[in-house]
Amino acid sequence: MNPRCKAGLLLLLAPLATRAEQWTLDNKLSTRYEVNDNAPLAINPRGSMNALSVSTSLQASRRSENASTGVRAAMTAVEEQGPGSNDRLDGQWGLTQTFDDPLHSLDLSASYLQDINNQIENSDVLVGRSRRRSSLVSARLSRQFSPRIGGHVQGSFDRTRYGASGGSDYRNGSLGGGLSYRSTELQTWSLNLSHGRYRTEAGTYRSTTDQLSLGWSQAMTERYSLSLSIGGYRSRNDGQRFVRVCGLAPSWCVDNPSFYVLVAEAVRETKRGLQFNLSGRLQLDETTDFSLNAAREQSPSGVGVVARRDTLSAQLGHSFSPVMSGSVGYARNRALYGSFGGDITRSEESLSLSISRRLSDDLSLQAGATHRRAHGSQLAGRARSSSVAVSLSLDWPRLEASR
Repeated sequence: MNPRCKAGLLLLLAPLATRAEQWTLDNKLSTRYEVNDNAPLAINPRGSMNALSVSTSLQASRRSENASTGVRAAMTAVEEQGPGSNDRLDGQWGLTQTFDDPLHSLDLSASYLQDINNQIENSDVLVGRSRRRSSLVSARLSRQFSPRIGGHVQGSFDRTRYGASGGSDYRNGSLGGGLSYRSTELQTWSLNLSHGRYRTEAGTYRSTTDQLSLGWSQAMTERYSLSLSIGGYRSRNDGQRFVRVCGLAPSWCVDNPSFYVLVAEAVRETKRGLQFNLSGRLQLDETTDFSLNAAREQSPSGVGVVARRDTLSAQLGHSFSPVMSGSVGYARNRALYGSFGGDITRSEESLSLSISRRLSDDLSLQAGATHRRAHGSQLAGRARSSSVAVSLSLDWPRLEASR
């Protein structure tokens, strides 16, 4: 190497040599077998579906005195047998970068997800079971003005595509900020404001949403904590609807319905409403804990509109021994949107039971059962499904290095 180039490289690396750094690497491998009597959650099920999946995940991080970098990746290969089976390869990756000092913090992140829209806690219930691809970038800048007062600004942009699976591809961006005030060591108040823009890729629908909320969180005791955020939103929606029009004399149209044609017309509407977010956690004893979450929010949807989304989840967990634990959970997801003249709703709920046993320090076995139901204004009845699953997980030893 040229001596001058070598000297320049050493000069650039000199500050890094004096900075403390730490690296960690986690890797996990798991396999899962599931039997579901109505995987699409259809009104008239066509039979049971068996699914075998193999997953691997990787997380790596690097930490220095005032910065940290994280990388995560996961991949799942799924083989299905039964009506409507669809062998596929799902996966996700994410990158986070953080810079901080005693008063400031900057968080940057980017992620990509390819999966099946069927997890009730975070799925788009209006679209149903379908394949989706989502990408997201976000940034957040925080500032601590005093030991009790802090503030932040943040922005994000995401894009979701459903391809030929029936959903509407869309883009969604948001910009917001907020202030927080810690009144006591255990109590914090917050005020948040955000502005969001949503539009379909086809350009048939656009929405602008402004939201304002006041938050409160309190650690009641060492075992009990509660947080609540409540506020309002205003949405301005631009879209189109189809109406039947006849260009001839009314007498001709009455006697000849075939003279009517469908014509698209522009429609604009404004909606206002209440939204909230409530979460709590209770440690009943050393082996049992309970958590509850309830929320109402404006959420982008794959049916081509912004929908109001109501979610409720509760979970009770218990540790039977140092190597065995179990949990029972309930989740409900309900979405409503106005189709410029009529409201359309769809809801899904699930009841699940799971048990986990650690076979060794890095090997664990899980088993569970789930019952799901779905109904909506456009469904001619209720859809039900039941499933059982067993999985085996292997956690590779963590690798750590520092200098």
